[in-house]
Amino acid sequence: MTRLVRSSGWLALVLLASLAWAQAPAQAPAADAPAAPVATPAAADWPPADDATYTTYTQAFDYDTTLPLNATIVSDEDQAGTRVQLIEYDSAQGGRVPGYLLVPPAAGKRPVILLANGLGSSKSMILELAPYLATFGLEFAVFCIDAPEHGPRGEGGGTQFFSLDLERTRRNIVQGVDDYRRALDYIATRDDLDAERVCLAGASLGAILGTMVTALEPARIKTAILAVGGADYGKIIADSQHPAIAALREYAQAALGSANPFDLPELRAQADPLDPLHYAPRLGDRPILVLGAQDDEVIPHSAGQRLAELAVGSPKVVEWYPGGHMLAPDLVLPRLLSWLNEYL
Repeated sequence: MTRLVRSSGWLALVLLASLAWAQAPAQAPAADAPAAPVATPAAADWPPADDATYTTYTQAFDYDTTLPLNATIVSDEDQAGTRVQLIEYDSAQGGRVPGYLLVPPAAGKRPVILLANGLGSSKSMILELAPYLATFGLEFAVFCIDAPEHGPRGEGGGTQFFSLDLERTRRNIVQGVDDYRRALDYIATRDDLDAERVCLAGASLGAILGTMVTALEPARIKTAILAVGGADYGKIIADSQHPAIAALREYAQAALGSANPFDLPELRAQADPLDPLHYAPRLGDRPILVLGAQDDEVIPHSAGQRLAELAVGSPKVVEWYPGGHMLAPDLVLPRLLSWLNEYL
């Protein structure tokens, strides 16, 4: 198997993950095999859908694959040997999807890391990586798009992706998933990218959407890395310490008589088709790496543990790291490098 990184290339991967995951300072490592945290019992386990119901749920993400991408390269620059291209293509739900594509000077078709970023992040986070792809010999391309409500696609830096307007939230999730699938459509049009060697790497919101994208794309994603994600929105609402979720609980208690909207059957029914818990058991026989934080305050470990339990893969590897939502780079980066070299 071709090694994706030459001798000193791991240094550039450190930069990649530091940018892509916006990590916090390093923490002391845990034991060699840290035990998974015990899920809190705040919300009962919601079962995955049966096959017939799941088939119905996936229809929410159907889009017309014959729609033209109308892709354009808005800008194309050379940064120390790496091509930095601003790409735009049509979203299947309307509007344009912007993204940055970094293409290193490796020979032949480059494997691709499709980055699905967290809430509030943007495509621009990968730009500082560009000079290092060539300098340190990384041989994969990196593609990162702006999710709905992020970058120029909305105001508030992504803060409106999830909102009290449930229909708006539903549209954002569906469009976000399909925009990443359209990114796969775009990758397939390039003669310098290897559409058969794509790793979806998602963190936080990106891992939530990435779980669904990976399940819906059994042939076009070779491997997936899902970091600090979760399954079961009910558990996320019940246990998350994020200020926005706490405010949602307060609002729901006052307006609906329940601090967790997912305790109400009609609201659960509306959101259920978009819950990663139904997609995690259908990730297929690809290599799947799930990374969790033992003390995650944003995606609570009750939801992270649910994703870890339900996800399938060949192999499926689940690893827990000390600390909160921002995983420490010095702990996870060697693992990510090893994974990419082995499975991409």
